[in-house]
Amino acid sequence: MTEILKKTILVTVFSIILILNISGMQPAPADNENLIQERGFKNSALRNSDNNKNIDSAKVEEYLKQGLKHKKEAEKYKNLVEGRAPTFVDENILEYISIYYGPGAGLRFEYDRDESLLRIIDFSKYAKEDYEKAVTAFSKALELDPINKEALHNLAILSMDANEYDKFLDYQKRIIESYPDDKNAHLFLGYGYHKQNNNEKAFTEYEKAKFLMDPYEKAIFESIEHIVPADTVDEYEKMPPLGKSEFIESFWKQKDPLLLSEYNERKLEHYSRVAYANLKFTAEDMELSGWQTDRGMIYIRYGPPKKIIRVRSADLKHDVTEIWYYDEFTFAFEDLYRSGKYTLGARDLFGALLHFPEIAKNIYKKTPETYKPQSEGKKFDFDYYTASFRGNNGRTLLELYYAIPVNELDPGKDKNLMGASLKEGLFFFDDKWNEVDRKISRESIFISQDIDPYEEYYILGKNQLEIEPGEYNLAVEFQDDSSKIFASNRDKIQIDSYPFGKFNISDVILYSDISDAGENLKYMKNELKIVPNPLRLFQKDKFIQIYFEIYNLMINPEQKTKFLVEYKISTESDYVFPDLKSFFSTKGRFLNEKKEEEDITASYEYEGTVPTEIINLSLDMNPAYFGLYELSITVKDLNAQKEITKTAKFGVQRNAINYIF
Repeated sequence: MTEILKKTILVTVFSIILILNISGMQPAPADNENLIQERGFKNSALRNSDNNKNIDSAKVEEYLKQGLKHKKEAEKYKNLVEGRAPTFVDENILEYISIYYGPGAGLRFEYDRDESLLRIIDFSKYAKEDYEKAVTAFSKALELDPINKEALHNLAILSMDANEYDKFLDYQKRIIESYPDDKNAHLFLGYGYHKQNNNEKAFTEYEKAKFLMDPYEKAIFESIEHIVPADTVDEYEKMPPLGKSEFIESFWKQKDPLLLSEYNERKLEHYSRVAYANLKFTAEDMELSGWQTDRGMIYIRYGPPKKIIRVRSADLKHDVTEIWYYDEFTFAFEDLYRSGKYTLGARDLFGALLHFPEIAKNIYKKTPETYKPQSEGKKFDFDYYTASFRGNNGRTLLELYYAIPVNELDPGKDKNLMGASLKEGLFFFDDKWNEVDRKISRESIFISQDIDPYEEYYILGKNQLEIEPGEYNLAVEFQDDSSKIFASNRDKIQIDSYPFGKFNISDVILYSDISDAGENLKYMKNELKIVPNPLRLFQKDKFIQIYFEIYNLMINPEQKTKFLVEYKISTESDYVFPDLKSFFSTKGRFLNEKKEEEDITASYEYEGTVPTEIINLSLDMNPAYFGLYELSITVKDLNAQKEITKTAKFGVQRNAINYIF
């Protein structure tokens, strides 16, 4: 063969290889831009084009295709099993069958359930294999094109499926580095932070995502359509725009588990559920966003199920049924002909026995949206009670006394100290959860761990503010700045009015003289040391101190007031009361005593010269039995012939309550 012929053959072969590479399945760079646009990455197409000049786009696209293929297969096999229907019937499904078809209808399923447990095929190994292949393919694409959004996005989803949220966050951050205005990356970054209980960063990213959304997207993202209470759905849908806006604002306020934080944790959870629904349940071929699908609807309302099983029956292999198991109910979705669109139903698995769209409607009616508050710190319990007194300018002085168990606090850097810098909050809302008043304060607590470990110790506290009388929704909250531990309590409260000229008495405080208040003026009241006992549990052989105020007593022509105070102690126990005289000691005159069944009473008559009186009485618990009691105090204005009663519950126990303040 001549040298010229050899060169000709080499050129021809090289040309054929070149032609094959150009005319094969792999698209050219220009086609890659179109592909990016088709897959929903329009904002990045131009920028991606600028960075693709030195990138082998054909290879990148091939790896992306491989990754998408294996990712789809991994999703298909994830949680997939094959077997007989009775295997997948839980107590909730049996209950549904009984409700719709009578108690005997589910017997066959109940009988066959255990027998069929070994008759299933598990496809988890296939899901794992395809998962690993998908990660490898997308990673190779990323090696060639480090800012390829599609590769980063899919690797993030795969990391999320594997619960590797550090990696998930890293991929989303890399997207934002190259595409800072990508709203989806900010949205999913918020989701990742929220899954790691970093609510502050989650809030920041969600706010950025909302800023980048158009009005329609933002409205969808913030919609409460799937979580509105079932009994108000019709009313909500008929509301004008302004009414809906007010309803939504009220809805989120009453759902907010921690008002002291800068964000609404329940709303963050809602955003995360919407983000997850759009990540996992979007049916692109049908142009359905995840929140619009049946699975998205259930997920947004009830959150992640405790278990998911996808069932492919052995005889009918066209449909796949996906079952979501919650603690109190179960849902099933069917994917007809494996189109990717799951709808409520389970015809292939259970036939006509169970109509899950109807079941879902019934669950919606009787079960509100579910949410267990997630926080960066643990939640702790505390005890408290409130007492009201006359304030200034027609307002009522509300005092709150609380006790926090010392063992709820986390040690600081000094392990010999237990401490916290607690932010305290009192929030008042009307019946529609419009905020009426609030008071936020702060207190630093440091306690030596040398305290007796066998004794119970509580941090004692008091807070107060003046407020208009009325009925309120009250929120009492605490949060520690460093450990993020928090406490939150909601309650309805009726705050009495004490207008001038109207005979009345304040609430009753039961307190114990446990130690010297020193210079701590917040426990001083009318020149008396009033150190409350928030648990209202008192030690036998000790005194209970009683404090209350009387307002607007009538002054007679002799310029004197006359009033009678009657005390009654009652219990539901079968204990017999000891000698009544030993219970009460007071500066007032002892008038009479009597015992009726299991109640004891004592009364005292007073004279004074001013319309306002302060009563301080000592109750000796030495003769008392252990148990729960109710103290009832009735004040009678003998000049005006008027009377009023207030009550207070308390307990008598063997051990002392140790308060630190």
